[in-house]
Amino acid sequence: MFFVREMRMSYLTLASLLSLATLGTASPLPSQHDSTSSSQKCVYWEANAIPSYGILANLSVGTPGQEIKSIPLDSASSDTWFSDALYSNTSSSTAEYVNSDFLNAYIDGSSSGGVFVKDQLSIGDDVNFNLQIGVGRANESDRDGIIGLSFPEYEFNVILNDSTPYPNFLKSMKEQGLIDRSAFSMYPSDGAEHTDFDIEQAYRYGVAFGGVDESKIDGELTSLPILYNTWFTKSDKPFTYFLQLDEIFFGDYSLTGPSNDTDSLPDDSTLLMRNSTVALLDSGNQGILLPTDLLQQFNAFLDPIEYRDGQPVIPCDLQKQNGYLHFKFHGGYIASMKMSSVFYPVNDENTKCQSYVYEATTVMNLGLPFLANHYILFDQDAYEISFGKLRQSSNQQFKALEPFTKSINPTTVTLDPLPNPTFPFAAAATSAVPSSSTQKRCNK
Repeated sequence: MFFVREMRMSYLTLASLLSLATLGTASPLPSQHDSTSSSQKCVYWEANAIPSYGILANLSVGTPGQEIKSIPLDSASSDTWFSDALYSNTSSSTAEYVNSDFLNAYIDGSSSGGVFVKDQLSIGDDVNFNLQIGVGRANESDRDGIIGLSFPEYEFNVILNDSTPYPNFLKSMKEQGLIDRSAFSMYPSDGAEHTDFDIEQAYRYGVAFGGVDESKIDGELTSLPILYNTWFTKSDKPFTYFLQLDEIFFGDYSLTGPSNDTDSLPDDSTLLMRNSTVALLDSGNQGILLPTDLLQQFNAFLDPIEYRDGQPVIPCDLQKQNGYLHFKFHGGYIASMKMSSVFYPVNDENTKCQSYVYEATTVMNLGLPFLANHYILFDQDAYEISFGKLRQSSNQQFKALEPFTKSINPTTVTLDPLPNPTFPFAAAATSAVPSSSTQKRCNK
């Protein structure tokens, strides 16, 4: 079977690229740290979020270090790889050959293949660890690499060839003592909801490995169980970030926060979906992907003035008045996003806006426009995803997560059957856009 990824790409003008290049000079925010014991650890990595490309960060690989810029951080894939145009393992004294089994493939028919090596990866001056990475030597793709942050059981060769999982990015950080918990949180680093979807506007995005930034969370986190899917027989536990979604509806006001599964819809609401389904949280996807029937209902609700390349176009001044799109997750949480998060101008006068909501060929996929409205903690050890309401703050207050010691059965939360045509690997962004990132240990 040939497994592929969903892919949505968009166009940036040369002027846009040049304007983004200057954003790399932004200085890190001042920090205020909790008193953190030496046994509790986390690593903070600040990146650029660019709506047309994803969440992009910088790092170096090998000895001497080979600088790699603007690599996407992808919550919906598990392998880390770079093209041989960016990284040469033969030029690194610390590189060790593993095998020639590296392969990734995409829905547009492009692919990247080559070898696996182990080498030193550095994010900042004091965060270094060894990692198995793919080197794309036969790279028939416009992608130059990716950082996969999902479970080891989701690695491409595990899916394709029933191979034994290897310690990937997050697993390696934990095994080598950088963090105590296989978990990471993602959020706009200023804590502000990014509701105006401007494809030319980059903003800073924080990723805290093994910890949370409490200064960016308004209230408490609400934890939801990650789904286990019995149709995927190569894993006896959850393997990527699937959640059960019970309802989608429109409304005039934000409802972000805990909820009861039995709550009725507010009076101002228009129901789009009430039928439990699976949703994938995917930081490598630049849009929202809905199944065909839901997409048709979504487009009909918008009452577009025209369609362009199959996508609805509405007046830009209207999209700012269209309220919120609400996602009600099973287990007690409503995640609201402003409708302006998924529209962008398509003419010079900024009077016509086009949707960034597309058709899903597999499961529903909630990408960057959704993620950027929330504080989200991905916890592989607890098999949970936790949501929090964003709080705008110029401070940082990191709290390292303690080792997870509870005994749990992660196979008890299921939702079957899932559609099973092509496997829902994540969208992948190009790494052609200049970016900068700040890295440090949370307790320094």
